[in-house]
Amino acid sequence: SAPMVSGVIALMLSANPMLSARDVRLILARSARRNAQTHQGWQEGAAGGHAFTHAYGFGVADAAAAVQMARDWVSIGAESGLRECSASAKDQGVGFPLPIPDGDPTGIAIELILDPSDCAIQRIEHVEVRLESPHAYSAELRLELGSPAGTTSLLADWRVVDRDRICKTSQGTAIDCPSYDAGWPIATLRHLDEPAVGTWRLRIADQLSGRTGQVDNWSLRIWGR
Repeated sequence: SAPMVSGVIALMLSANPMLSARDVRLILARSARRNAQTHQGWQEGAAGGHAFTHAYGFGVADAAAAVQMARDWVSIGAESGLRECSASAKDQGVGFPLPIPDGDPTGIAIELILDPSDCAIQRIEHVEVRLESPHAYSAELRLELGSPAGTTSLLADWRVVDRDRICKTSQGTAIDCPSYDAGWPIATLRHLDEPAVGTWRLRIADQLSGRTGQVDNWSLRIWGR
């Protein structure tokens, strides 16, 4: 798919050479065509955001629609023009550490608030979460981020773990399992064009019983306009 999307981007730039990388990303998302329409993972956009599925992203790149949009597009500028907002749950008075319920798919949800007085971003372009969560085996954790607009981003799903604590895909292939205890960054574009201010919720759920952990902090960093 990368060569095909690169070709679409080349056509967009031929129609409008003044497009920045930010422009290209927005046009591709806004002009994408929803594929596999019966797929149950599709979520509708909210508050200016877009339909999205964790299986297909914003959908299939539509060359004709993207080029047409690019022709009349007014650039939002380069990366240097991005606004940035950040916040930490610990700085907002959350009483860490918090235990993660063992073997409970509901897990624990921790809120963090971005106040309008501290954040001028009206349209999100990129979101980054950092989680500090020592756990006996992080592969058992499922991480979901809920936005003020009511949409949800699956940041990390739990992985199949054998008796030797080796992470594997559903096909049995061994894979790396990251540790979250050092503030490992996780990025998402699911909330593109949504407003930044309001209450964000990070849900951490331990999917298997027997090994435990806790949350020491989580922080949010957002770029947009």
